[in-house]
Amino acid sequence: MGFDMKSTTKNTSEFDNFSRFVRGILNVPHTEIKRKLDAEQKRREKKKRVKTSPASRASSDSSGR
Repeated sequence: MGFDMKSTTKNTSEFDNFSRFVRGILNVPHTEIKRKLDAEQKRREKKKRVKTSPASRASSDSSGR
């Protein structure tokens, strides 16, 4: 097939860098990922509640009287 299994220094260092990168991703604890996802979800929910149009506020204000 013509594929040479010998690796050059460049390929080896690229592979080592990739391996370290993948190991770093896989070594992140589930609790840390969950904490960050929960914080992002809370931020998005808060952002949704803040965005109300003046028209929707006016209609809800007049119905309370």
